Amino acid sequence: LTLHREELQVPLLIRLPEGNDVKTVEENVSLIDIMPTIRDLVGLNKSLMDEGQSLEPLIFDEPNDLSNRFLFSHLVKKQKEKRLEISSVIYKKWHLITDTDGKNELYNLHTDRMEKFNKYNDPRSRKLSKKLKYQLRTFRKNCRKYQSETKRIKISDKENKRLKTLGYINVEDK
Repeated sequence: LTLHREELQVPLLIRLPEGNDVKTVEENVSLIDIMPTIRDLVGLNKSLMDEGQSLEPLIFDEPNDLSNRFLFSHLVKKQKEKRLEISSVIYKKWHLITDTDGKNELYNLHTDRMEKFNKYNDPRSRKLSKKLKYQLRTFRKNCRKYQSETKRIKISDKENKRLKTLGYINVEDK
């Protein structure tokens, strides 16, 4: 698993009961946008728990600033005794991927959709890389997910076996 575009980019299809129009949008959107969108479409108030933005303006061709936002992803890989955290941010045409081993990658998604040409060490990209790394740090600092404490719990061998059977625990995880 990685946080490259091939892993992150999946089509999002929305079908409204009264509409048969087909439309493609170029803006990057996220799964966290689904709940705010549903709330808007059915006339419910926005919830403080919603971290995404409503896609209603994209659906109805209304003015919006969705193309000017930062989209974040985070992945934890456990391999035996090692824990590797990978974070990524997409902003407009740029995608920064960084990990706890110190690896940094920066790709121009308009000219390099397959993310083959890392621009991170290009001197012309330093200011942008710094800006995107700052946004990642700010996100981790402010995101509710990272503000809660992680607690270890003890589970029985039976529960452990059941969770492995269901695919929730990898054989390598302890």
